[in-house]
Parts: sequence; structure tokens; C-alpha cells
Amino acid sequence: MKQYPIRSISLKKHVGSAKARNLGIKEARNEIIALTDSDCFVSRNWLKNLVPYLNTNDVVGGKVIFRDDIENKLNPSITRQTIISEDSPVNFLNTSNMVFKKSLWNRTSGFLNYRLEDVEFSWRLIKGGYKLFSIPKGLVIHHGTRNPFQNLKKYFQYGKSYSKLSSIHDMHISNKSEALFDKKAIWDYFNLIMILSGLYIALFISYLAVLNIIFSIS
Repeated sequence: MKQYPIRSISLKKHVGSAKARNLGIKEARNEIIALTDSDCFVSRNWLKNLVPYLNTNDVVGGKVIFRDDIENKLNPSITRQTIISEDSPVNFLNTSNMVFKKSLWNRTSGFLNYRLEDVEFSWRLIKGGYKLFSIPKGLVIHHGTRNPFQNLKKYFQYGKSYSKLSSIHDMHISNKSEALFDKKAIWDYFNLIMILSGLYIALFISYLAVLNIIFSIS
């Protein structure tokens, strides 16, 4: 901590991830900007593995893996990074694992207020002639805390935003060698939700039965 002093910027209210990142980057005093999320753990040599590639690329990122295996396969915005096994150019990088120079950010409008702001940022950079590069050994582990129902809401919002961004930029997250979604994972997730729904219904019925007994006695 003494060698690398940290400045914390506190906001009085929730402003969304895009605006929060823009505020943090604006306040940064150095040229290298590294982004991750509050529920992520970066690998030991994360920046050491990524930063050198900024000499030949504009934005670099690494592999992102979710702690939850089902979500790891389902998440539409990080799957491409998860299945890439070799250093290669990409058309999208996730803000949970993204490194670039502040001078590049200064030449853009920063992150815009979309649900998938990292997708929009990536595509806007590519259309502007910038290069994005993925280095799998720059690993980040994502420890999501959402329950299955929250994830359903998240994926629904992702889908709406992705459709809008694809229309605006006329681009898609693509991978010719791998499917973006694991069908078995989708089925497993559906089964998990059905089991949880069944438990909630059973608890509700039990609650009604107890109330009925109480009122019958009284």
C-alpha cells in the first residue's frame, strides 16, 4: 500500500458503472488504465502479462472466468474471452478485464450509458480504427453474487441492450470456432430455476396450511 498508494473516490449516489468508470478514469494521474470489477480477483501477474501488449495494440484484456460454472457458460458478454486459448485480436473486451492508455480514452467519449457499455465501447473503438487484443494468461476470476432469478433479469437486459447496440453499430460478438452458448448449461440453469420455483411454491403452500390451521383452532 505504501509503494502503491490508493486514492478512493466516493460518490454520494449510484450513478451506474459507465459514469463511475468515466469519473475514475478522469481522476487518474497516470497513463495506464486498468479496469476490473469489485467482485473480481485478478491473477498474480495480471498487469505484468497485459501491459506490454499496449506497445502494439490499443486496448488489451485477458481471460474472464466465473466462479459459477453455469453462469460461466451462459454469460453472453464474457464467453468469447473464456474460450479463447491463444493470444489473438478480438472485437470485444470486457470491463472486468480491460487495460488501455488514458490518452486513448481522452480521444473518445468514454463509456456511454448502456447496459453493455463495454461492448459499445469496444465496437466504437474498432470502427474508429483501434485494435483490441486478448491475452488469456491475463486471468480474472469473477465472483458473481446474483441468484438465478437476478441472473434471468440480467440476461434479459443484456439481450435488449445487445440487440440495440448491434443495430447501432452493425456488429456482433462472433466466434467462428465455438458456439457462444452451451446448450447443456442453459438446460441445467433452467432445471435449477424450476427446482427453486418448486421450493418457493411448496413453502408458500405450507405457509397457507399453517395459517388455515391457526384460524381453524381460533
